[in-house]
Amino acid sequence: MPSDILAAGGIVWRTVDGERRLGVVRRLRYGGDLSLPKGKVEPGEGFRACAVREVAEELGVDVELGGFAGLLIYHVGDRDKFVLFWEMEFVAERNEEPDGKEVAERLWLSPGAALETLTFRTDRTLLTDLLARRVR
Repeated sequence: MPSDILAAGGIVWRTVDGERRLGVVRRLRYGGDLSLPKGKVEPGEGFRACAVREVAEELGVDVELGGFAGLLIYHVGDRDKFVLFWEMEFVAERNEEPDGKEVAERLWLSPGAALETLTFRTDRTLLTDLLARRVR
């Protein structure tokens, strides 16, 4: 039986022109989908460290790690993938362009625009649930 895939990512918030925006990436390897920044846990790395590293690599920003945002579980081929997400707050740009291998474009979208454009239902559901908890 194949082993599970373990990954982590971030729901990264930033204020742009007085409005709260959410960082998303357009990925090259997966047909140009728009998704939340995330990636696989490296050997010896914890989930939180992985989430911060992946956000830095994919969004090109430094962040302050916030609270746990949720868990996504889905199938990739014959394997289960577990992705843990944390909320994060933008701290600084890294002034790095997307690598062109994984990420084609970085976008800062309003929550509504992100919900309309994120490719995967799992990402949209995670964001919808998080926003509902914030309203309460």
